[in-house]
Amino acid sequence: MHIKMETLRGAALVTLEGRFEFETRNVFKRVIGEIVQNGHRRLILDLQLVTFLDSAALGLLLLTDQNFKLNKGMVGLVHPTGYVRQVLELANIPRVIPVFESVHEAVGRFALV
Repeated sequence: MHIKMETLRGAALVTLEGRFEFETRNVFKRVIGEIVQNGHRRLILDLQLVTFLDSAALGLLLLTDQNFKLNKGMVGLVHPTGYVRQVLELANIPRVIPVFESVHEAVGRFALV
């Protein structure tokens, strides 16, 4: 999995590409740790280029969301497609973590809070 991180209007935007699975968990955790250390309280995960995710990835998404909420932060998911969207919906992730159709929509929503 390839990960790109940038800051957009005060939110950390993380673009994930490829397979988000057990084998890539440490890379994801390291990036999220850096984001937290830098004091970001808003995290946007762009999933448009993710082709696969497994139960470990689902667990990491929920754990990340929980940790941000404990620190009065927010996590949002952007533009999951195909298989990834189906898995997220089957796991009821959108009931816990908001899903947006675009980065612009997520940034706008986070700016209101």
